[in-house]
Amino acid sequence: MTIEFLDPTHEGGSSGFQLAGRITSLKGATVAIVSNGKRNTKPFFDAIADELQANHGVAKVVRITK
Repeated sequence: MTIEFLDPTHEGGSSGFQLAGRITSLKGATVAIVSNGKRNTKPFFDAIADELQANHGVAKVVRITK
């Protein structure tokens, strides 16, 4: 039996990559909140959704449970 180890690093290094552009505001944005479905996460994520809409101008919050 032969075991082959693979190196997951990019061969050319990371210098060729650049970070994605950053948004300056959440105003008018749609934000998704993904929950793992554990107990008591609903009130926590409800508070986050309220905060995003009330204080950061988020237009819509989409809730997803995985």
